[in-house]
Amino acid sequence: TLAYIACELLRVPRPHATVAALVAVVAALLAAVLHNEDVADLFDRALDEIQGGEAWNLQENRYLLGNFRPTADESAGVALEVIEGAVPEGLEGLYLRVGPNPVPSHGFKKRYHVFDGHGHLHSVRFRANAAPVYSNQWLQTPRYLKENEVGREFFPKVGQLHGWIGLVRVLTTFGTKMAGLSRLEVGQANTNMFVDAVGRLFALHEGSLPFEVAYDDSTHTFAAKGYLRENGTLDYPVSAHPKRDHRTGEVFAHGYDPMASKTMKYAKWIGERLVVYEELNTNAPTWAHDMMISDTHCIFIESSIHFTGDVLKGVFFDFVDKPLRLGLLPRNASTTADMQWFSAGRALAIVHPMNAWTEENGDVVLYTPMGEDFDGSLTKGGNVWHLTRVTFHVGTGELTVEKLNDVLNVEFPRVHPNMLGHKTEYGFAGTMEKGDLGFTGIARFHLPTGRVQTIMYDSDCIGGEPVPIPKPGREDASDAVYLVGFVHNEASGESEVHLYDGETMDEKPVVRLRVPKRVPYGFHGEWVPEPTLQMHLNHNNA
Repeated sequence: TLAYIACELLRVPRPHATVAALVAVVAALLAAVLHNEDVADLFDRALDEIQGGEAWNLQENRYLLGNFRPTADESAGVALEVIEGAVPEGLEGLYLRVGPNPVPSHGFKKRYHVFDGHGHLHSVRFRANAAPVYSNQWLQTPRYLKENEVGREFFPKVGQLHGWIGLVRVLTTFGTKMAGLSRLEVGQANTNMFVDAVGRLFALHEGSLPFEVAYDDSTHTFAAKGYLRENGTLDYPVSAHPKRDHRTGEVFAHGYDPMASKTMKYAKWIGERLVVYEELNTNAPTWAHDMMISDTHCIFIESSIHFTGDVLKGVFFDFVDKPLRLGLLPRNASTTADMQWFSAGRALAIVHPMNAWTEENGDVVLYTPMGEDFDGSLTKGGNVWHLTRVTFHVGTGELTVEKLNDVLNVEFPRVHPNMLGHKTEYGFAGTMEKGDLGFTGIARFHLPTGRVQTIMYDSDCIGGEPVPIPKPGREDASDAVYLVGFVHNEASGESEVHLYDGETMDEKPVVRLRVPKRVPYGFHGEWVPEPTLQMHLNHNNA
């Protein structure tokens, strides 16, 4: 019927009955897929078979092989054996590291991207006069619970957006299979952990809202508290990298949506109170993965990594020849009307900035790993980032970019947490010499001069983000930290927890702890010091 009506409207000869029937069947199938989740699910599973995702995943997908291979089980409160050294006296708190981890028993039929796995949290609890204990578990997001209920992969994956089958998915199943959840509540909570000034703990994923969890100090497990909605006010994704000023207690965050009309949103909390939530106008939807604060401003990134949507090539964001733009917004602004944009004048990429502050003359300086190109597929493992100083000349509107080191490939930068947004002498980053997420050591940069010292792991070992732990009683120096992280030996298959001294940068760890199971590579980590952890526990019991 649809085919014959179309012919009449277009004044063309009526088609053969067989052609008309075929058009009608396709139209009916499309209507059913778009409006019925069960039909969409059947259609999606058929596309999985055609796309051949399972064979590719298990044979070629870097992020499901080696130590990217997901763990298959959970554990809680496992005492860690000291291999070498000793836990520093007075060190108490909770180390967290989250990452993507699909459930192996659910299968791998859907083509997988490193962003797709369920959030899996690895933790180490440090206590005085007690052995550190390790735990790992999947975060109980609605997405995880739904797939656990059906016992297989269900939701669409970024990795499925590949080739003409990926294009068919975009037009049919990608927005249909949501299990009754909004798009802001279907995230994996797999990218970062964040604790705010009142002790609330969140697992973050930049495509959704912050997912709050509660730690149980007796069982060493994490319970789901749900998504932060602010009584429905939050209507945009919140990125995985909010910034907390430990001196003021303020929290700043942004969010972006590649499907929206060239906009970001900006949020500011004081305690538990959301005091600013405003739209930011940008030139294009870019991969604005992170932001930064100085002591006077928020810094927003309109990178040269744009969402291109080239599904046929399997690339949904890529490096384009558009200048990097950076926005400065006063921290005390109640609206975004005071935003000042600066252009670098050429294409450059920023994913994770290190730190920023305001100089006495009013200029703002930003230290960040910066790239001059970017592989949007994240499969070639060749992205290169060099530490760079960016100066915002607020009076003139000019921006200067100065590379501090063009030898070390560094990412996942960190500073002493109590000095974030304030002037620091030193900053740290992972040295990434074995492809994306292939961290081979730790670099400490003397920011005024660019001088660098490194700690290199054994040749068979790969680590992750060097998370700084302030030394007990030491708030006087930006390098007065221990650097904690999981380190995996690819030859022996064993995983360990290492603590290094940020002041001496001695390659011999302060302590090495044996983890009695393999810890897959992941994303970002957080240190929750004992006073903040107690605040978190009290907040949950209130």
